[in-house]
Amino acid sequence: LRHIDYENFRVTHDTADFIGHVLGFAYIRFAFPEGTRFPSLPVRNRDNGLFYPLTGLTHCTAPEIEVALNLGCSIEIKFGIVIPWFDGDDRLFEPFVMRVRELRQSFVKGSLDELYAKLLGNSLYGKTAQGLKKKLVFEAHTRKSVELPHSTLTNAFIAAHTTGFIRAVLSEQIASIPSHQQVISATTDGFITDVDASELRIDGPMAKRFQGLCDRVAPGSRMLERKHKVTQLIAIKTRGQVTAMPFGEEPIILAKAGVSPDVATDKHNDYMVDLFMNRQVGDK
Repeated sequence: LRHIDYENFRVTHDTADFIGHVLGFAYIRFAFPEGTRFPSLPVRNRDNGLFYPLTGLTHCTAPEIEVALNLGCSIEIKFGIVIPWFDGDDRLFEPFVMRVRELRQSFVKGSLDELYAKLLGNSLYGKTAQGLKKKLVFEAHTRKSVELPHSTLTNAFIAAHTTGFIRAVLSEQIASIPSHQQVISATTDGFITDVDASELRIDGPMAKRFQGLCDRVAPGSRMLERKHKVTQLIAIKTRGQVTAMPFGEEPIILAKAGVSPDVATDKHNDYMVDLFMNRQVGDK
């Protein structure tokens, strides 16, 4: 995110204006080619969730438009706006990100101090979106539920661009996976697949842009990191994945979908497997 020239925004209906590192937002009608395995444009349903149909109407960001066009999607811009960056290469949050990385690296990994520094860094995005949607939170000193106010950093453009860019990076990745291989789950900033990490394509425009950010902030790091490896997986729901068969000593996959097992931490995966495999009608 560079510094933003809000005063010189312009309205546009040309999809070409949304290509490249652009701060752009649009309401569009779209249609992916028949047979597109992973359409990349999200549409909100009545429960405020996202789904990815072949055709529809949606609000989206410039990175998402670029990925969709690269997948052969037909797009009609109903209303579009592009806000230019100021000249120069100053990045809005880069000094903060660099400082947090230095702080984390000065502490022992996994220590309370290191985890607190990590929390500071991870809270930045949330602050840009704080208060954009009405939400009640518990206020400790009054012991009442109050409406969450805007933060000093609240900015709808920045919050939307951030989520749109990450969705575009993820969509580009899973769209490149061959049809004979599987994508089991994709959530926020990661995905589960049976493709080896060395086979994943990182030559698309979003991948190159993301890798460029990695090179700035953490030289030598890769935009993709394999976190887990298992022999067999049980996919329950979006944030519900448990390991049926581990792969040697590799870290297992375990996402409990809100369940709080009443057993020791090292038994949580076994608990979840048993809960799923032996579930009965009426179980909560």
